[in-house]
Amino acid sequence: MSVMEIEPEVFGKILATLLSAHRANEYGRCIFDHHEEASFRSLWMGTDSTEFERRYVNARTTMIGAWINRLYLANQIAVALNYECDAESFTLHNLPDGVEKTMPYTASQLYNELNSIHYNLFTNAGRCMFSHDDMEKLNRLISLAAHQIIADRGGR
Repeated sequence: MSVMEIEPEVFGKILATLLSAHRANEYGRCIFDHHEEASFRSLWMGTDSTEFERRYVNARTTMIGAWINRLYLANQIAVALNYECDAESFTLHNLPDGVEKTMPYTASQLYNELNSIHYNLFTNAGRCMFSHDDMEKLNRLISLAAHQIIADRGGR
């Protein structure tokens, strides 16, 4: 098993795809799921609809961005552990600001990149560098991208 460090631009394009107006509700719900949405709705209950929508979009964008950053960090950790980097010189880096300001992926490109990242989250010893909950979100996102590829090709 070979693990490689995936460039921040790939994660930026994934983030752009998840936040794109065309797919935001579908893809976003894989990350900002109904439990988190319910918590958010109860927190801001009684707020006028315009303010509620602004806060909702901001919260969802923030949560999706944080999840993509964790995915990026997990990939760096898997690479470091796989290649036994010196702990004293190893530094984790967050995604650079503005990396999501790019064209989003197609469903097929998203599917391929997410599968590559999924593979890269495991070390040679079989350890996964992503939490169970976050891995479930990744798997849901991969599955949704696969379904979108089928739908885009005229399937059901």
